Amino acid sequence: MLGCVLYSLCFSCHPFQDAQKLAIVNAHYFMPDDTRVSEKMKDFIRLMLIPNPEKRPTARIVLQLLENWSGITKIDLPEVALEIKQKQTGQQKTVSKPKDLTADDIFKLQEKIRSSN
Repeated sequence: MLGCVLYSLCFSCHPFQDAQKLAIVNAHYFMPDDTRVSEKMKDFIRLMLIPNPEKRPTARIVLQLLENWSGITKIDLPEVALEIKQKQTGQQKTVSKPKDLTADDIFKLQEKIRSSN
């Protein structure tokens, strides 16, 4: 739950938007490329969102991390969280910026809409 709360506070949305059980169980969420949120915080969220609750840090470890937050330069992630991070990083690199619509594109869309009615 803490991972979802942190994610929501940082990115103003829930990590599992459609709340599909499979997405939640497999930790299929997108980590926004938001420069206002530090990589350390993103890794902390990843740590909290590890799919297997038994592999997530205990409350004691979370408190230790928070007590020492300013002295920590990075969060050491377990293998499962590193794999998730690598997948997310790969996804971000392959996502291309949508092209701007031209007047011709808009005209074609209008024609398509008219013909479907």
